[in-house]
Amino acid sequence: MRVIADTAPTDQRLVKELGADVVLPRGTDFPELVRQEIPDGPVDTAGIAALAVRDVGRRRPGPC
Repeated sequence: MRVIADTAPTDQRLVKELGADVVLPRGTDFPELVRQEIPDGPVDTAGIAALAVRDVGRRRPGPC
């Protein structure tokens, strides 16, 4: 699985440490930036979302 996340500049390091493979800047051009990373589109966004929801409780303590 490949994790692509968007985040504020101040949180980029944290999101990368939490396991995101690609960290993109938050903004209105996010869909285009994702298309640049995976031109053929995601395989299973529902499955990925389900994993994210399941793992929320496992985040390490610290600023969010």
